[in-house]
Amino acid sequence: MEAYLGAASGNRWLVSDPGEKLRMFFGSNVQDIVPPDDPLREWFIKRMSGPDYDKIELLGPSETFGDRMVFQRPDGALYADYWGPAHCDGDLVLYIPRQKIAFLGDLLFVGRFPWLGDCDLNGWIGCLERVLSLDIDTVVPGHGRLSTLKQVADFCELLTSLRSAANNALLSGLSEDAAVHEVELPQYATMPRYREWLPPNLRATYRYLNGQRPG
Repeated sequence: MEAYLGAASGNRWLVSDPGEKLRMFFGSNVQDIVPPDDPLREWFIKRMSGPDYDKIELLGPSETFGDRMVFQRPDGALYADYWGPAHCDGDLVLYIPRQKIAFLGDLLFVGRFPWLGDCDLNGWIGCLERVLSLDIDTVVPGHGRLSTLKQVADFCELLTSLRSAANNALLSGLSEDAAVHEVELPQYATMPRYREWLPPNLRATYRYLNGQRPG
């Protein structure tokens, strides 16, 4: 948070600048993968407008951990596991073995095309593959309805397909701009936000595969 927003004041940050809010919500590369003349930029700015987002106050953590924190509960222990950078640098998998449920946050999008931003795509896919090895019945996504491991597998396949399509374009010599105009994922074309978010996702993936992940 300090690297992103600078030094805290009393363990708090107050964010009001539109550019900082865009970076905070959509990734440090959002202004690069969504050019100023792209209509999508206006959509993002509107998304961060309104009284609820006028000034955003963030409170720093009171306790931190490395790979795992365990919370003892009457209904069974809850594990907070960190498996490395994925959709964000600090994604956690919350897992209650006794109740066979996992909370994935933005590691899982169900029913709509995802936003990649400045993700670590390989880490994200690897994290989902680890989730698939868990003994769970219910998965709570960050976006969409209550799910099962089937939806996790389907979403992992979507990310893998996006990575493969971008990598094939890169290996064939297509430029980033050419790939944005030519690469399609027709099997996902009917998903909400596919049309709007595929171009910036391709830009993010192209740069990631070229070793240009920000941060």
